[in-house]
Amino acid sequence: MNNFSCIITAGGIGSRFDKEKKKQFVEINGKPLINLSIEIFYEINEINEIIITLPTDEYETASEILLKTYPQKIRCIKGGETRQKSVYNALHSCNLQNKFVLIHDAVRPFFDKNDLLAMMEIVQDCGALIPGSKIKHTIKKIAPLTKGMDTQSAPPMNYEWGGKGGELIEATIPRDFMIEVYTPQIFQLDKIKNYHQKAKDVDFTFSDDASIFEYFGEKVYWYNTEKNNLKITTKEDLVYTDFLMKCQSEIDATKKCQSEIDTTKKCQSEIDATIRIGYGYDVHQLVEGRKLILGGVEIPFYKGLFGHSDADVLLHAIIDALLGALALGDIGSNFPDTKKEYKDIDSRILLRETYQKINQSGWVLGNLDATICAQNPKLRPYIEDMRKNITDDLQCSLDCVSLKATTEENLGISGSEKGMTATSVVMLRR
Repeated sequence: MNNFSCIITAGGIGSRFDKEKKKQFVEINGKPLINLSIEIFYEINEINEIIITLPTDEYETASEILLKTYPQKIRCIKGGETRQKSVYNALHSCNLQNKFVLIHDAVRPFFDKNDLLAMMEIVQDCGALIPGSKIKHTIKKIAPLTKGMDTQSAPPMNYEWGGKGGELIEATIPRDFMIEVYTPQIFQLDKIKNYHQKAKDVDFTFSDDASIFEYFGEKVYWYNTEKNNLKITTKEDLVYTDFLMKCQSEIDATKKCQSEIDTTKKCQSEIDATIRIGYGYDVHQLVEGRKLILGGVEIPFYKGLFGHSDADVLLHAIIDALLGALALGDIGSNFPDTKKEYKDIDSRILLRETYQKINQSGWVLGNLDATICAQNPKLRPYIEDMRKNITDDLQCSLDCVSLKATTEENLGISGSEKGMTATSVVMLRR
């Protein structure tokens, strides 16, 4: 992309605004309007100079402040008696090695940067481009009230009496091919400089730079922007702008809040996609004439756990936790006691088969925490052997498996030695 000069006109006296402070220096949210406009262009690499026209009576103070605030790209010059003269002066300060120039009014501080970048691309092909939007309101042409006319001699019905202004509506103007235009306007630098020079000899006041370009037979193209490009002309505009910025601050705060919520949801979704938690519980009755097997370890005791398989209550709780983490059902649905092949089966075989299903789904064990609840016998001497069996079957390191044994202090099923219970929590990860 070619390099650009940028002119920001801030040399006006603001006759419709405030005699004490010129509008281009009035602050919104603690920042002068002119600064807000500068910042539209300041960070764009293709714009290598920004020339600001300032009021003659405030030139020294304003230029010193601006040059300190924006140490690069900025140059300040004294404005002329009119906007047209200010732009003329600025054009003669532009670097003629730049192919294009943007001309912007300082009192339009809200031009959208995405629109600006789009315009800078498009103008490479068309040579002159201005932003604007289609007219939304009905447009009427007015004519001065004829001297001596009163309400009794009012025109026909298609006219309206202009009570306050003393003016009559002369016609309604079709708006289909009408737009209102804004700044920044972009032109080939050498051409607009030449036409501004010629315009000095024309007895006509041009309302914008595109008018000068058109006057000398050049084509100007329109970029459609529906976004807010408010021009601050009166104190009422400033009040409205302040209101808009407060509204925008609330919108931005809401968007930020929503963004944080979305980020949290995304993080949670990512966690959900990489981590799954499962919980398992099992209980078996203690009866005489059965071996007591816990964690794949045979433990000497006068009773054993009753069940279709070897009734290893610890491994059954772990199997339930693993299946539950991936919503694969429970041990009863995966290894039903109605099938003969599971009669008196070693529960370590069931544990290995379960973990194979887990692996095939792309998951591995993160960690496991299990508790056996039994009044007797004392299980502490067998805990490490149980951990070793489980780590072998789940293909994990010993520090991934935590086992604990506790009692119910002679209460409940295990406390009365009627049975044993076990609980387990597992975390799976991808």
